Amino acid sequence: MALDSDMVTAAVAGLCLIIGYVIGRMTSGSGSKKQTNQIILATKIKKWKIDPKYSDILVKHGKNSEKFAESELEKLQTKMKENEIKVKEMKKEVDLRLNELQEIRVKVSEAPSTADESFILENYFSSWAVSCQRTRIKSEARNDLLLTYVYNEIFLEHVAGGIIMPQLGEKMDLAQTQKEIENPFKKNFETMDAIAESMVHKNQGKLKEFIGASKKE
Repeated sequence: MALDSDMVTAAVAGLCLIIGYVIGRMTSGSGSKKQTNQIILATKIKKWKIDPKYSDILVKHGKNSEKFAESELEKLQTKMKENEIKVKEMKKEVDLRLNELQEIRVKVSEAPSTADESFILENYFSSWAVSCQRTRIKSEARNDLLLTYVYNEIFLEHVAGGIIMPQLGEKMDLAQTQKEIENPFKKNFETMDAIAESMVHKNQGKLKEFIGASKKE
């Protein structure tokens, strides 16, 4: 009888171990799936225009994701302030280019002959065009950087607010769409492209008209 009792006890213990293992696997699998669902896919990273390092922010930092997002926001805001200072410097450079263009316009308008006009345009205007191109490239880079900061700021604010996937994805999709609509820099270089094309135009008359030298007061 004692032997039978031991066998029953062993069988029950074995059955409990099996049940525990199965439940453990089911729980582990569920947890793993939940973590996978919190990973930001590369396609979303690209669409939302956020830093790739945030792809696993919800998984890597878990319950501390909110605090981590807040610390990242502080760092980002510091960078944004630094960029704002450089944007102001860029505006001064833009004003300088405009003043230079005004000086060229006056010189061409006051030129006593076609030969003088050609010489001024060939030298003064060509140098100005190169400087203008440099300013435009720098300005475009600053604008792109500003937009990158904005998208990262929106993302981090959501995470800091305790929002996780899939709700985070829905909010970012909405924010990204709205920002594209409101984006003041979107296609803002189409005009500049047209200017660049006219800069190399062979027709001097059109070039004079472009810089306003042929306009009558």
